[in-house]
Amino acid sequence: MLRVTTKEVGIEVNVQISEFTLQNHKMMLLDPSIMKHKDFQHTRKTVLAGASDVACAEVVHTTNRYHWRLVGQRYDVMSWAPDKRNYHDIKGALSHDYSRKFPNVSLIVSVLCAI
Repeated sequence: MLRVTTKEVGIEVNVQISEFTLQNHKMMLLDPSIMKHKDFQHTRKTVLAGASDVACAEVVHTTNRYHWRLVGQRYDVMSWAPDKRNYHDIKGALSHDYSRKFPNVSLIVSVLCAI
C-alpha cells in the first residue's frame, strides 16, 4: 500500500532493516573521538551518567562543521574540522585592493597620550 502525504515527517522507523530516522537524518552512535574529547567529558559525566555510547542524529553537515543532536537529551554537539584550503593558491582570494597596511603604532600612542 502506497500513501502519499504532504505532511512533514519528523520520525521514521523502518522495522525491516532496523533503521531509525529523525528529521530525515539517520540515527547513529556519537563518534568515539567526540566521546573521549576533553571538552565533552563534563557533559558525559554529569548529564549522560558516564554512558559509553550515545545515540545522535545529524542536524547539519557542511564541509568543515558537524552538528549532531543527542537523542533523548536537550543537547547538541558541534565539531569543526580545520579548513584545508590554501588561500595563497586561490587567485583573487586575497585582494590587495581591499587590504591596507596598519599605520605607525607609535604615532597613535603619542596622539592618545597627549589627550
